[in-house]
Amino acid sequence: MTAYAVVGVLHLLVWEPVAAVPGLSLTEVHAGLERAGERSSPTAAVVWAVVGVAIAGALLVTAWRSASVRLPEAVIEFALVLVGGAPSFFVASFGYSLAVADTFGVDGGAHAASAGVLYGVSLVAVLVAVLVAVGATVSRRRGLPPRASR
Repeated sequence: MTAYAVVGVLHLLVWEPVAAVPGLSLTEVHAGLERAGERSSPTAAVVWAVVGVAIAGALLVTAWRSASVRLPEAVIEFALVLVGGAPSFFVASFGYSLAVADTFGVDGGAHAASAGVLYGVSLVAVLVAVLVAVGATVSRRRGLPPRASR
């Protein structure tokens, strides 16, 4: 979870602006944004990362302390946090990407490959959540004992 947040913040604040405006350094991109009166604050990216890590941390503490949380449930919960990373990442990146697009006349889409990596991780997390849920349901219906917790 923390790695997802770190890559997301680096993408939003460093890799994406430089990839969106090839030939300019990050400092030059920020100077251009400032001259155009656009906001280039890291607040949205940092809040996005902190909230995601806090949610994952709360789930970890809850799963660790609860004797009733089984391994499949914990895996599904953590996978769903990663699934939620994709739409929340899009929302967090929207304002800054729009500012870069407006200032430099580029499209507002993702230019750095790191966005695809994050979206790919979220997609894999969807598959993991579905497969674990199906596996746990099949095990219960067959009367097999649930996997050990923790």
